[in-house]
Amino acid sequence: MCVPFIEAVCWCVSLDLCLSLAVNNRVLYYGTSGSVTASMVYGQADYVSTQANRNGGTTPAANSLSGPVGLAVDSSGNLYVAEFGNHRVLMFASGQTIATRVYGQYGSFTSNYANNNNAGASGGGTASASSLNNPSGLALDASNNLYVSDTGRCSCRRLHAGSPH
Repeated sequence: MCVPFIEAVCWCVSLDLCLSLAVNNRVLYYGTSGSVTASMVYGQADYVSTQANRNGGTTPAANSLSGPVGLAVDSSGNLYVAEFGNHRVLMFASGQTIATRVYGQYGSFTSNYANNNNAGASGGGTASASSLNNPSGLALDASNNLYVSDTGRCSCRRLHAGSPH
């Protein structure tokens, strides 16, 4: 199997495999059956579409991705995806392809401003404790606290388990 431009790889709780493909704006999920065909796709409507935010537009949604570069899976099987292009981290409940939580955008699935400080439609602005600027790497500790490499701010952020953003 050849999968070009893999940005991140993670093993899920049940030893399933997830691959992020930033250039195709998607994350592929492979079950434990040993199949070389992905059984789920995150960020795109199908396995062949590649446009950012599902339509090539600038408005993201809970089921779209733009440049997914980091992956992590918590002890409940929830998948976390760091999106470089939308300046956010999405959490997908185990087995779901629509995100249920967003970090870095004040709880909004439809904004994608770097350093979003909840300044309204224009977004942007100065960095705040709830904003992200080009997140890349992700890690989880034993308590499911999420650590985010916030590349645009040259920092590592710790988000407490269950925190809304």
